[in-house]
Amino acid sequence: MTVVPERLEVTEDRHRHGPGIDDLLAGLDELPAQRPVLMWLLSLTNDPLAAARDVAATAASDPAFCARLMRLANSAYYGLSGRVRTPAFAVTVVGFTTVRSLAMTSAAGLDDGGDLPPRFWEMATATAAAAADLAPRFAVKGPDAFCLGMLAEVGEALLHRADPEAYAEVAATSPTRRARVDAQRRRYGICGTQLTAEALLLWSFPTEMSEALSLVDVPVPNPVPAAVLIRVAVELAGRALDSRHKATPLERVTAGQLVETAAPPLVARVRDAAAALAAAFSI
Repeated sequence: MTVVPERLEVTEDRHRHGPGIDDLLAGLDELPAQRPVLMWLLSLTNDPLAAARDVAATAASDPAFCARLMRLANSAYYGLSGRVRTPAFAVTVVGFTTVRSLAMTSAAGLDDGGDLPPRFWEMATATAAAAADLAPRFAVKGPDAFCLGMLAEVGEALLHRADPEAYAEVAATSPTRRARVDAQRRRYGICGTQLTAEALLLWSFPTEMSEALSLVDVPVPNPVPAAVLIRVAVELAGRALDSRHKATPLERVTAGQLVETAAPPLVARVRDAAAALAAAFSI
């Protein structure tokens, strides 16, 4: 049985050294009000009775969001370059889960190109591509895996936006992901993936998605398969994008479910898929 960590509480000492969880989430639930279409999209894509045409019609009423959705559906990643000409077809191609993920990142203000960590979208798309590639091995639905991979970095963006100088210092002085996660917890009482999990709960994403992200950087004995999937997706994305990435053996990342000899072809596929998505997410 998986043990899900309770929401971390910020101690007074941590709060003196940096924003706490509540500070980091403050106002996040109010952001969609600045673009009400996005709030409606978040609601529609969570409705099992919603039709693709309704989601498409709503998306079309926010021109910036609709353009981004169309770019994604026409990207080389989906193999339909230039053939997706309507929002309805675009919704069908990428699926409700991905539309909802796009709506969340847009509502959180992450689609305007400013105030983001270095290479944010490159890492997000590479992680999404890696997660989708490996989804069958971990018995996770492909669209859910893609969504989890894309959203995994949202917490990093929120930390960067709330505390940019300290965030940059932590990144510069942390040679490994584990070191960065530990430094974030010391400063904020939470790490990036756990902050994403909190944000997903705030915006009524499925609890299993929040649960998976909350466990990505927590060394519990039996994490849910989706958490292990995102762990290895993050590892492969780091290898694909950063020549200075300090690799962790895949056996350790996946508790033996993948071996290190599988890494080279996986990294190559992730690099290619991320490149195919790059144009859709370029700001």
